[in-house]
Amino acid sequence: MRTSFLVVSAFFALSLLLAPSVASAASVFDSSFHIVPDAHTLDASCPEGAPLSFGAVMNMVQSLVNVSISLGALIFMMIMAWAGVLFIMSAANPESRGTAKKMLMNGAIGLLIVLSAWLIVDFVMKTLYNPNKSGWGPWNSILGDGPTCVVSTTVQPLFSGAITAGQLVALNGTNDGSVPDGTVQNGAACPGADCVLLTPEVSCSASGCKVDKGLKQALINTKSRNSGWTVTEAYPKSRDHRAACHSNGTCVDVGLRPQTYTVATITAFYNAAKAAGLRPVFESKSQSLVDAVKRNGVNAIYLGSHISADHFSVYSQ
Repeated sequence: MRTSFLVVSAFFALSLLLAPSVASAASVFDSSFHIVPDAHTLDASCPEGAPLSFGAVMNMVQSLVNVSISLGALIFMMIMAWAGVLFIMSAANPESRGTAKKMLMNGAIGLLIVLSAWLIVDFVMKTLYNPNKSGWGPWNSILGDGPTCVVSTTVQPLFSGAITAGQLVALNGTNDGSVPDGTVQNGAACPGADCVLLTPEVSCSASGCKVDKGLKQALINTKSRNSGWTVTEAYPKSRDHRAACHSNGTCVDVGLRPQTYTVATITAFYNAAKAAGLRPVFESKSQSLVDAVKRNGVNAIYLGSHISADHFSVYSQ
C-alpha cells in the first residue's frame, strides 16, 4: 500500500512538472501549425512565396524539437499513469507489480533518450546559428530577430552609357598605364625621320605597320625573348583610339598568333615585353581571365564589349 502511494504521488508530481510540455504538444493538432511555415505568415513584411532565411529554418527546427520533446513527455505520463494503475492493482494480482516496474524502467529510458537528443540538437544549433552571440545560454536564447525570408535585390550597374577612361580607373584601380590618359610618351615620331617600318623584323598584320624606331627595337628585343605574336595595330591607325600614342606610332596593339590566350602565354609575353623596356597592358573581354593573370603580376584590365577581341596594348616607356 505504501509503495502504491509513493508511485501515485510521484505520478502527480511529474504531471505538474510536465504539464507545460503536454500543453505544447497539443499545438501539433492546431490547424495553424505547419512543419514548413510560409514566410509571409511568419512575417507580413516578407513577400508571398519568398524562401525562408537560415534563421527561420533554425526556428522551424527548434519548434519541431520542442514539439517532439512535448510528445515524449506526454507518452511518458501515459506510461506512468498505466504503471500506477498496475501498482494499485498489484495487491490482487502480484504479476502486475513486475509489469509496472518494467514499464516504468522502459519509460524512464525512453525519456532519457529524448532528453539526450534534445541536448545534442541544442549543441548543434548553438554551433551553427548564434546571431546574438549569446554563447551557451539557456535553450531558445540563441535565436535572434533576423530576417525571416530571403528577398532578392536588384543590382544596379555602376555606370550607364559609354564607359570612359575615368570610369575604367574606378573599376580597375589607379591609372598605372592600364588606361592611357591621352598624353604622348615619346614625342611626335610619326610621320617623321624616326618613323620606321616594322616588317620584316617584326610580324605585322595591321593596315599600317610603322612605329617609332625606338619602339621597333624594343619589339625586336621582345621577339627574341618570346615569339608567337604579331602587331595588329600600328601607324597609321585603322580606327579611333582613346590613347593619342596610336596617332604617332609610339604604341601598338599586339595579338597572340598562333598562340592562344592562356594564363601562361599571356604572362610569358607580358614578362618579355617588360624585360625589353616596354609597358604592356593586357585588355580582355573576360573578367575571370583578367583576375587570373593579375595574380601572376600582369597589368590587365577588363573591357568587356568595348573591345572586339583580347589583345595587348604595348606602350613606349
